[in-house]
This record gives sequence, C-alpha cells and structure tokens, in this order.
Amino acid sequence: MIVVIFDFDGTLVDTYDVVIESYNKIAPIFGVSRITDRDTLRNYSFSEFVKRYKIAPYKVFPLILTMRFLINREKRKQRFSVLPDVKEMLFKLKNEGFILSIVSTNSFSFIDSVLKGEGMKNLFSFVKTSPFLSRKWKILKTLSKDFEKVYYVGDEGRDVVAARKAGVVSVAVTWGFNSEKHLASFNPDFIVKTPKEILKLV
Repeated sequence: MIVVIFDFDGTLVDTYDVVIESYNKIAPIFGVSRITDRDTLRNYSFSEFVKRYKIAPYKVFPLILTMRFLINREKRKQRFSVLPDVKEMLFKLKNEGFILSIVSTNSFSFIDSVLKGEGMKNLFSFVKTSPFLSRKWKILKTLSKDFEKVYYVGDEGRDVVAARKAGVVSVAVTWGFNSEKHLASFNPDFIVKTPKEILKLV
C-alpha cells in the first residue's frame, strides 16, 4: 500500500502572512529588524534567517516561544481554508485509492478544526503532530515500516531533510514557505510547482 503524507502549514494551508505579521509585532520588543520584504523568508532556513538578521543566540528561544504564542492566537481567531487546488488534488488521490495522512509540527487542534471546517476530516487516515522538529523524521520512519511506499510532501528544506533521514520519498512544493531555489539546494526527490503534478508522480 502507498501512503502520501503531507506537511500542513504552507503545504495544505497558507499561513505565511501570519508568521511574518507575528514576527514583525515582536521585532521591536526583541530589538531586531522587521521583515520588510515578504519573500525574505522563502530563501532562507530559520538558522540562515537568524544569521542574516543578526539575532543574538540568547534571543532565539524566547523569540520562538513568543512567536508561537502569537501565531497560535491568530490561528484561533482567523478562519483558514485548504488551498483550492490542493483540496481538489487531495480528493483525487483519495478516490484513486491512496492513503492520505498528515505529519506536522502544528497543533492537532488547529489541524483538526481546519479539516472539520472544510469537511475533509475523513479524507486522512491519521494525523500525527509534534511541536519538536526532531520528532518529525522519527514519526515518518515509524510509518514507513507499515507501508509499501511512503511519500512526504512538504514546503520547507527541513521537510526534505526529515524525509531523507526517515528513508521516504521527498516531494517539495514551491507554493509554500521556501522558494524553489532554496528547496533545490536540499536535493529532494521531486520538486512540484502545482498540486496537479503530485497526481502524476505518485
């Protein structure tokens, strides 16, 4: 059996603006520069962004915690939808008999609320979440033992790294957080520019 596993933020749902707005709100408090170019983050990993914006090491952890608080608050206040072309692709995959699932560092409650609102909860066989990035590849590794082939679809370089470490096929999408150029530097198995391309490669 073949399972197609998806990241959530940036891959299925566009939360990019929330991240930037949350960062810019607290930037003056932490004494760091605001993001003025919306596409800045697309070309850097988080560690690269920290270096480029000269964020002192002692500020990084409290900055992340504060951002998470603001981002989660906004997620509770706003209504998010699965991207239309992505939604169509997911239903087609399901109709073709693929097992669909989600592995994300997002909160389960947020993912669950979006899927319920979209009438898509029954589309996914399981949803696995962990706030720790280091857990993502371990979850993928465990799941890979139960299926003939596993694809992991994500929008960031770290998703490619997690897939490779877990020994599953990495599919990088260009409509999310990271740019095509940045994603290519991680050498994913596939790079796709539209959701329709996923239908052709699995």
